[in-house]
Amino acid sequence: MHVIDAVAAVMILFFFAISGFNMSDARDWTRFENQITTGDLSYTMKETGHIDEFVSKGSTGSLKQAFNGITQRDFSTSGDIRGTAPNLDIGFFRRPSQISDAPVSNVSSGDSCDDEVQNQLQSRSATPVLKTEASSIKSNNGDITFYLGDYHINEDLVSQVKYDSVWIDQGGCDFGRLSDPYSLGEIFEWGDGNYYEFRDVDVSVDTWTGTVELAEADQMKRMQETMQSPMNGIKNRVKIDSFTFNDDTEGLDFFIFAEKETLQHIEDEDQRNTVNRMIEDNPVLFMANLNQSLVQNTVLRENGFQWKNLGYRTDEGCGASDQEVNDSCGTLEVGFSSHQDSKKTKEMMSGMKTYFSSISLYPEGSVVTEDKGALSFDKTMYLENFAYSGISEDRVNTGLTEDTSVTGRPDTHCNNITSGTLDFPDSDGNLETLEIVNTQLGKSDSYCSQNNRALYIDRDDDGDFSESDEGPFQEGEKTDIRGLTYVTRIYDSTASGCGPDDCAGFVLDENAQLNVFTYESGGDVGRTPYEDSFSSEDRKAIAGFIYMMAGPTQLEGRTSGEISTSIYGSTGEEPYRINMRWQN
Repeated sequence: MHVIDAVAAVMILFFFAISGFNMSDARDWTRFENQITTGDLSYTMKETGHIDEFVSKGSTGSLKQAFNGITQRDFSTSGDIRGTAPNLDIGFFRRPSQISDAPVSNVSSGDSCDDEVQNQLQSRSATPVLKTEASSIKSNNGDITFYLGDYHINEDLVSQVKYDSVWIDQGGCDFGRLSDPYSLGEIFEWGDGNYYEFRDVDVSVDTWTGTVELAEADQMKRMQETMQSPMNGIKNRVKIDSFTFNDDTEGLDFFIFAEKETLQHIEDEDQRNTVNRMIEDNPVLFMANLNQSLVQNTVLRENGFQWKNLGYRTDEGCGASDQEVNDSCGTLEVGFSSHQDSKKTKEMMSGMKTYFSSISLYPEGSVVTEDKGALSFDKTMYLENFAYSGISEDRVNTGLTEDTSVTGRPDTHCNNITSGTLDFPDSDGNLETLEIVNTQLGKSDSYCSQNNRALYIDRDDDGDFSESDEGPFQEGEKTDIRGLTYVTRIYDSTASGCGPDDCAGFVLDENAQLNVFTYESGGDVGRTPYEDSFSSEDRKAIAGFIYMMAGPTQLEGRTSGEISTSIYGSTGEEPYRINMRWQN
């Protein structure tokens, strides 16, 4: 065996010698070495279990540092992780009416908690401890007092005065709770089940007076708790902070505008431009119940959403209108389409152990996403037992009759043509009657015996079927008619009431049902219904939609992608894939 190895080695060297083998230049060899090195690094990190651990804990920053620190080579890295829920910093828009300011001032020596403040709080604060007047802030449980200090939590602000910590005294001067203090950006419970975010403190160092700013945070708190739950057993990091149009939103990678009042608040040109810039750079979700005027007069319209007077109905016939859907309309049955975004949304919801039968999200009327071509109902999550009225019925004629005098009929050897009419709606539900023909295709008798059929439609109603967009349409072929997308259906004798040539139709491609989540993928903007208090399953459903819109977890940094590696693994309950890009 060793002799064979030696002979093989000699033959390889001999081949290089006689062929004059040379690397084209030194850079190619360096790139080859780097590719081998990065592959070895990826394999080593995977085999030691470090990657599984980082992924399962959602520690993407640690993962990137580990790759950079394991080798002495000067590699820069970037990439993404697929198959897990993304880490997100979400901005939740708060209107001025949802933000409260309370005056703060220096704690006087006669304060009821003066001893506790001096012994427990002041010794750790770099600035004088301030307090709110009890009468200035009220909760469901009565008056409370906030005490504020500067703990230098953000080390970048060590040299600045920045009140970054708040203690809540609900009586008794008890500042020893594990929850104290709350830091800037944190959400705390104030009263009985009411949550607020500690947003900011504005203080004059000359008088040690100012204001503390709080934002209502009930929805933020509940959504954050839902989205911080493990996905398929894998943790991810989700932080939700409130923002206004005056705030610096750098570092946020997803934005939510909740409630229709918020859409009405986006009124002037500067605010609309700000939202449009957000949509250009990051995904944006409008969580709002809509009506026709809201869709026509907000940034929704500017970003591809439109209102169609389609109406809708349910199989139970409850008579729901575009303006009102409620529990009396029957049990919801959610479904998902074959669209990739729909599959991803369902995958994310399943990863959070969502009970689909318990979802209670109703859509709010005929809101669709604008399409440059025909109106298509590509859905993320829809209601199987709700449908648009007028357009939702299949366009089928079961009584076509023989007709050999069709103008512009196809050039076929088979002389078997039937014709009839169908009523086609436009995207506003208005009907128009058009003639169709069902023809047998073939160049010889042998082809005709196979009964290979196609449909033609007189789109311009001129009695002629010779235009290129009027056919032929074979079984299963998609076509756009009056602004709606249909699939051709040619029924054979196995269909009830149909012979080999007297039935034909056009049906909407699984698209008649009401879409609960509306998504414009070209602009990364979506819409969901809004409720003051979502059920846990509804929050999971919305979280899955947010994860789909946000895309995979990105590893920080930008590289040219000169060298790439892929790492596959499994942790929790689902596989993952890490796509790494390296640059030397």
